[in-house]
Amino acid sequence: AQAQKLFRRLQQDLGAVSLSALSEGKDGASAYLAAQGLLEELKNYQAVGRLVINLPKMLAGKQAPVTLEDGDRIIVPKLSNEVTVVGEVQFPTSHIYERGIARDEYLAQSGGLTPLADGSLIYVVKANGQVKTKSRGWFSSTPKIDPGDTIVVPLDTKPIEPLTLMTSITQIVYQLGLAAAGFKAVGAF
Repeated sequence: AQAQKLFRRLQQDLGAVSLSALSEGKDGASAYLAAQGLLEELKNYQAVGRLVINLPKMLAGKQAPVTLEDGDRIIVPKLSNEVTVVGEVQFPTSHIYERGIARDEYLAQSGGLTPLADGSLIYVVKANGQVKTKSRGWFSSTPKIDPGDTIVVPLDTKPIEPLTLMTSITQIVYQLGLAAAGFKAVGAF
């Protein structure tokens, strides 16, 4: 279900980015085709069905137990001494974990954000699979970085302004009308 929601959201984002490129006079055809290929892969994606648990809390009785079913597996990730930075950074790479180094320092070690990065949606995938984002409110803070964590910097798919969207759609409809009139004039219809 979540994979299907993500697929639909990415389809909408792809359409918005394509319209934006057209409105700015850019050739977005090659990027559109590459993104369509990724969407096709996502459509065929099978969910893993992963459940993140806090084993020490569960064993201490501070977290509800999990019922295992036939075929379930418990996977304990290997201890890693790296922090990986992926997404819209200049040099996506892994760094040796250093105690006390904050998320933004690891981002700086990867060359900083690209112009296409959405800095407000950066998140951390913890080594145990949990996903942490920057807390909101008066005393907002970024997640603490531990060994084995992955920092993800997403692409900024700026929403299209309504006027830009309407202008793009109007231009496309107008060009289709001209093409249809041209075909009719030469007797194609």
